Amino acid sequence: MDSGRRRLLQWGLALCTLTGSHRARAEPLSPGLRSVQGLLASWDALGWQWTGTDPERAGADWLARVLSETGLDVAVERYPFQRVEVAQCRVESGAHHAPGLPLFDGGATDAAGVTGRLTLAGEDGDIAVLEAAPWEVRPEGLERAREDGRYRAVIVLTRGSGSGLAPLDCANPVSEKPRRKPVVQLGSEHRDWLWAGAAEHAEATLVAHFERQPGEGRNVVAVWTGTRPALPPLVVLAGRSGWGPCVGERGGGLVAMVYAAQALAQVAAQRTVIFAATSGCELGDMGLAAFLRRYPKLSEQALGWIELGRNLGARERLLRVSGGQASWLALLEARLAIEEVRYGAAEPPATDGEKGPAAAVPTTQDERAPPLTEAKLGDGKNAPGATLGPTHPGLFLEASAAPAYHLPTDQLPGAIDLAQTLALAKAFAETLSELTLV
Repeated sequence: MDSGRRRLLQWGLALCTLTGSHRARAEPLSPGLRSVQGLLASWDALGWQWTGTDPERAGADWLARVLSETGLDVAVERYPFQRVEVAQCRVESGAHHAPGLPLFDGGATDAAGVTGRLTLAGEDGDIAVLEAAPWEVRPEGLERAREDGRYRAVIVLTRGSGSGLAPLDCANPVSEKPRRKPVVQLGSEHRDWLWAGAAEHAEATLVAHFERQPGEGRNVVAVWTGTRPALPPLVVLAGRSGWGPCVGERGGGLVAMVYAAQALAQVAAQRTVIFAATSGCELGDMGLAAFLRRYPKLSEQALGWIELGRNLGARERLLRVSGGQASWLALLEARLAIEEVRYGAAEPPATDGEKGPAAAVPTTQDERAPPLTEAKLGDGKNAPGATLGPTHPGLFLEASAAPAYHLPTDQLPGAIDLAQTLALAKAFAETLSELTLV
């Protein structure tokens, strides 16, 4: 996405946000709802939370400040990665011209790009065309096309719940060796002419011209030191980055983390709690990988891990809870019922019902923050041999993709249900407080 287009989109989103906020102010809110709205608005106003950008850095500083105000020991921890700086990204075929976004763990072209015959994925040609939804993990059709030696490049039509570009998350951390084949993502508004061109093997030019430059991501790590610090700690994880505004995708998890941090001082929590809000969620979870590399013993030391996943409090979505600690799960579900949080079985992602041809869809430490020492994170001497880690958490909270998932419309006021976000944050804070007392 070129800088001019990005500025235009951000300007338009800012205007929509201001207009929506004006409407929201016309309706009186309770103090609790005002608190949630204030947290989300402050974070959202910083801009799109793409890892390694100025808004994402500002988002890390904002969260560090909010958590430090609760009495926690907070650090903003830097990690290096290869940032993608896009010069040009587009697809042209005949009279059609579509701006796009490269898949950041894929290869790049030069300024001239790749020219060849379009084709439906799975058929002979030079540039494979397929469709994938942003909530799909490692879409099978895309994985096959990236490995297929017949294709010089791949075009992915992003099938979000509405029109527009809904970028896919990278399957692999961008700091790892990227694949060589370029992949360009286009918005769903280009579906008709691109399907027709692929079916007719029309000639097209694909440009994914970008450079990889040294960049930095930031994790926010905060520690509440319990009154009995020898007890094995609890670890709470949440993502804080994504494509675009990501209020519905990430905002609820951050609010729940802040409310839980506030609650620990009120109950004089006995057990140490480590909060980690990681970036790089859209780039192969590389922020989480950096956190685990920095504290390699933590998986064995911790009593258990809790993950605040995606879409918590997102509008029109039911909360889904699971985990490997049955007693923790029962405690959380009881608190959710008291707070009247809507939760239940997993529901399908929101969709607009549009489909393409069936054959084509196989469907470093920051110098401004004090270091967190190994003593703060525990030396593991008193750990009881816990087996649950970040890939199999004791508790996992998530909801399926909301209507605005990965779209520029994932912003205030429409992307999130303030009442459900508040209820969830209170239920989680109460659950975590009780877990720190045992």
